[in-house]
Amino acid sequence: MTSAVLPFGKSAGAPDPAIPGYPYAEVPASFPGAAFATTRGGVLRTVGLCCVLPARSPKLEQWSASDAQAVSRLFDPFPENRKAAARGKLVLIDQGGDANGYRALCYQVKDNSAEAVWCGNSMSATAALLARHGGKSDFTFDVLSQNVPAKARARVTQKGHRYAVQEEWAFDQRADVEHKTVNGFEAVQCTFLNPYLVLKAPIATDASKIFTDFAAIHGPQQSRVLVVDPSTTPCGAYFYNCNGRHGAAPMTGLITLGYLRTQVKWIADAIKNDEIMTPSGVEYVPEVSLQGAKGVAATLPDVDVELHAVHYGLW
Repeated sequence: MTSAVLPFGKSAGAPDPAIPGYPYAEVPASFPGAAFATTRGGVLRTVGLCCVLPARSPKLEQWSASDAQAVSRLFDPFPENRKAAARGKLVLIDQGGDANGYRALCYQVKDNSAEAVWCGNSMSATAALLARHGGKSDFTFDVLSQNVPAKARARVTQKGHRYAVQEEWAFDQRADVEHKTVNGFEAVQCTFLNPYLVLKAPIATDASKIFTDFAAIHGPQQSRVLVVDPSTTPCGAYFYNCNGRHGAAPMTGLITLGYLRTQVKWIADAIKNDEIMTPSGVEYVPEVSLQGAKGVAATLPDVDVELHAVHYGLW
């Protein structure tokens, strides 16, 4: 029998038979985490788990994908929620930023893998938890990623058992855009938040195989494929990730589209009145502006967040 040490500093012994390969974890009763569910426009978007790491825990840089997967498997109550457009998210938060400010890192956990990713809805949930945890309604925190880190400013308003979150993100670097042809379609590739491949193609195009090939190079959890159809009004936009075709539009995808329309003419021409048509209806591409020589600023869509205490009780 092997032994493992989880980031909470507690030793774990015999594996849980319900979770192959993962040990039991001793988590204190004051475990500062919550399961979350986000909605935009009344539509369920993202479900997952976020937690503020105890002071004794290793910092975010010391966490491994297997650590993140173990915590998610033990505490995430929503991994198979098929009503959500995205699921399996885990956000870890520590105090290692400027002046010991908060930092957040999001993982996508799926099957037997976990990978650090960008997720806008998960960062809105992070803001809601930090507002609850720290008692502030207007604050900043750092968003870490493998690609482009950001500084997030959040404004949080409690509405009954929900939190209304407004966020602005500031990036200090831009991403290059590569023009290419994929399966006969005009396309652009860009790694701004997540690695994105954007196809100019009829909305009926099934991009599942294209996603599989793209993910084989860039990783299944981070990779995204987007089909944009300029012939429809509003232009059609279907997103693909590791769970298949997205039920709506991921926030990072909307921001990436906002960035790409500052860089690619056919994308700018396709998006009229900031609108795109997704499987769930019309979505709005947020304002993304270029700042100075290298900076980028983005205003995120408003998000409603519900927080649910996990097994050990948050408050």
